[in-house]
Amino acid sequence: MVRAFVFCIGLLFISCLVIGQTLTVFPSDTIVQLDNVDISSTSYDFRSYVYIQNETPDTLWIIWRREIAPTCPYVWDFITGDLNQSFPSEINSNYMPGLFEVPFLLLPNQYTVGTYTDLHPRTVPGCCDFKMHFSELNNPDSILATANIDFRINDPDCDLVNDFEEHEGEITVFPNPVNNIVYFESDRPIENVQVFDFSGKKFVELKNVNKIDASEFPRGIFILKTTLLNGETFFHKIEKV
Repeated sequence: MVRAFVFCIGLLFISCLVIGQTLTVFPSDTIVQLDNVDISSTSYDFRSYVYIQNETPDTLWIIWRREIAPTCPYVWDFITGDLNQSFPSEINSNYMPGLFEVPFLLLPNQYTVGTYTDLHPRTVPGCCDFKMHFSELNNPDSILATANIDFRINDPDCDLVNDFEEHEGEITVFPNPVNNIVYFESDRPIENVQVFDFSGKKFVELKNVNKIDASEFPRGIFILKTTLLNGETFFHKIEKV
């Protein structure tokens, strides 16, 4: 009984390894940083590629699904294509049961371009965390590989937008959501406060204050960057209603 149990566990472990090695993507993690590029034309686009390899002796039908972070500039358009075709910007997958199902064929040990994505920033600088997930038709809900792309276009403050959640909570910010005045409190002196929208655009910067008048801000989500006198910096997400 024990041997049978151990044997089953061993088979399960080996199966997990095989599944984990079914697909590889390249690059798996990358930063696309474009500085001082001319994006004044709405037709400007930048193309990025994700290469994929079938690590098995079997033919696979590949499904991809893209995930665009809600913090990405809302005017940015992403047009994705694969070995079959190019898809409109509103389409986030090549497998949408009830609408269309067009997985692409990946031959045994084949290495090829899995997907390409054309990013149209529409004249707006900013940052965006973009993920491309790959699955197999027989098990579409099981992600076999993911490519992570961090787009940064003409925005030196991208890191603060991407990393602000790691630094929340050291300073009290209220009320949140806010309509008019947002206050912030700290046991230590505050040197300056900056407010950015989620595209990275700076709205205001003030020194030696403990409140900001947000009444003229447009509705939406903003990042409050607070720097203490000792140089420590903290981030909070605030919502203007």
